[in-house]
Amino acid sequence: MQRGPFCNSDKYSFLIAFQEVVDHLPASMRDLMNRGEAAMGEFEQPEEQLSAAYIRRIYLMDLYRFFRLFPNRSSLKNPFEKEMNHNTEVDFFSKRQFMHTPLEPYKREIVGVLMRYGYDIEAECLLDTFPPEMRDAQFFLWVKDYDSVLRLEPDNEKALAGHAREAFKKENYEVAADDYERLLLFHPGKVSYMLNMAVCLVKQEEYEDALKLLYQLNYEHADDDNVNRVLAWTLTCDGRLEQAEKMYQQLIAAEQPVGEDFMNYGYCLWLMGRIEEAARCIKKNLELTGHSFDFPFDTLDEMWLKKKGISEMEMNMMETLVLSLS
Repeated sequence: MQRGPFCNSDKYSFLIAFQEVVDHLPASMRDLMNRGEAAMGEFEQPEEQLSAAYIRRIYLMDLYRFFRLFPNRSSLKNPFEKEMNHNTEVDFFSKRQFMHTPLEPYKREIVGVLMRYGYDIEAECLLDTFPPEMRDAQFFLWVKDYDSVLRLEPDNEKALAGHAREAFKKENYEVAADDYERLLLFHPGKVSYMLNMAVCLVKQEEYEDALKLLYQLNYEHADDDNVNRVLAWTLTCDGRLEQAEKMYQQLIAAEQPVGEDFMNYGYCLWLMGRIEEAARCIKKNLELTGHSFDFPFDTLDEMWLKKKGISEMEMNMMETLVLSLS
């Protein structure tokens, strides 16, 4: 039992099973056992059983069988459950009692594992226990405090990208554009950085600068619908409606067209004075997206349309026309 490749649960099961059969063994065999003469022969422990990987597997098997067989297992949190209760701290490392102990250096590894497998709430609980001396750039990346990261490491690419995303969400497009400009110094041809910077420039109505980036992207990635979509919209915003129309015709001819393309194509046609065609495109968008027909224009669309000379009365007329189409 000391030498065999058994986990503790195996040994426990073996003893239970042996207890059931021992009374049925021949008397001579029981006498040998009582005198210690029926023991299994000595054999050397394989080298692999001394390895860290083997020990981890045995330890995990013990845990697994414990949480499957122990009668009072329900009083303990089972780490092998598929559905975790995210309101429960499943990792004892996050307990305050373990702060400032030799366990703390291992918290970084555990946070990485928790985040890798989607246990963000548990990771946050553990991050809350990090002492000040452990709150370095990686810590601030985990908690999405990108300003603190950039103070420590001004050229941290992950922090710059995160800072740009946060600025974009807050509609601070000038800051986001500056971030993407810095990111492009690291990766001059990266499509996502160029495309995001172009969108920021469009939001600031800097269409000429946006088009320089988009024409380059369109030349290098002619089949990328995301690039063509942003280019078509930028051309529409800049009043280059004939060029935009050609781009939209390509986009809506796709096997699985996107509702947004029909909506934006409708706006392009509307500005060109092709009202009925515009209405059919807007209706097609609503059919593809499942949006309500009661009010197809959101606040941002209304503001954009008014800037392009479309009055509120014309919007109401367009809504009526869209609803009347069969």
